[in-house]
Amino acid sequence: MERVISIKLTLCLLVGWFAVACQAQDRVLERLPNGAQVYAERIADAKTISVQLWISDRGTEETPATNGWRHLIEHFMAKRLDLFTDESGIFLGAETGRQAMAFKFEAAPDKLSFCLEGVRRLFLPITLTANDIEHEIRLIRHEEAGLGGARRFSRAGWSQVFSGSQPDPVGNFDSMAAATPVGLTKLQHRMIAGDNIVLSVCGAVEPRTVVQAISPFLASQLTSSELDSSSPSTANSASAALVSPQAVGSALSVKLEGVDRGSSLARIAVGFAAAQANPSISPIYAVSSQEGLLTLASLSPDIASQVSGLSDRQLVAGIGLLKGWLEGIGKSPSRLASFRGNLLSEGSGLSLDMVKQATQPIGLNELIRAKQEILAGRLLEGFR
Repeated sequence: MERVISIKLTLCLLVGWFAVACQAQDRVLERLPNGAQVYAERIADAKTISVQLWISDRGTEETPATNGWRHLIEHFMAKRLDLFTDESGIFLGAETGRQAMAFKFEAAPDKLSFCLEGVRRLFLPITLTANDIEHEIRLIRHEEAGLGGARRFSRAGWSQVFSGSQPDPVGNFDSMAAATPVGLTKLQHRMIAGDNIVLSVCGAVEPRTVVQAISPFLASQLTSSELDSSSPSTANSASAALVSPQAVGSALSVKLEGVDRGSSLARIAVGFAAAQANPSISPIYAVSSQEGLLTLASLSPDIASQVSGLSDRQLVAGIGLLKGWLEGIGKSPSRLASFRGNLLSEGSGLSLDMVKQATQPIGLNELIRAKQEILAGRLLEGFR
């Protein structure tokens, strides 16, 4: 009898170990000797993959004289892949944030090797002329003209709440006009140092396959300390601000601590509750482990009264909306790859489960407090 129990116990332990091992293989994070990181996660029932290259601005932070240079480099790096991604049936998106740049490949699972080839091509030196720079600045001006009102309010909120301590990622047109081909090429070379790189891959993938396929290439990149650290040549510091077309309506902007903080999550929940109660309201927040900004922008001029008028019942509904938002991240290859890629590029090991755990203590009292904190934030009104 004792032997039977022992055999059963051994089998249970083996089954439990196998289940844990299989679960672990659904999610792999590997830091390479040069500091580059590869994150890969299989999402159950996913039909697509998202392959994202995140490049931190550590060591290449912008100054007033170079504000917008990273944005220009993003354009030139992405342009070389237009034909490649189109012919391979891959959708490519690119964006420059305040602290990181991202290139996102969205495709069917059988296109993984093509996506990884696209990642490798992004490391090739950009080639450009002064005329190319002028042309790209014109395109960025067109992008600026098409920016929605909510985004304009968010950018204005950053400028006012943080007093310009973090440059606008779109850039300063005078600074961009001072960029040179040599300066941009040199800056790109420094940007793609191994310890600035995170590759985040999620969806219908085999995590170990991803790591084995790309790690040798990423591990071959030099580190920041091995690269020339001298500053790119620049003209005199430019100070002229971007001029945004008119934004209609009003907005409230409030600082947030890391996304794993209960107070931050409570404010985000209030933002979701406000958007559900008033469809004209758009909450904007970029997930971060660091200090950030939540902006609630409205087409209406009375955003404060809209938020103030939220009932307790509407506030409590925000908890479900917050949890639904987090659950949605975990089921979307693109959103999960962005979530982990962005946080890892900041140097944060925060997982989605950690953030979900931080929502547990949030109740009505926390939401009421969060609503008052939002109302005490910076009020922005229609501007030019």
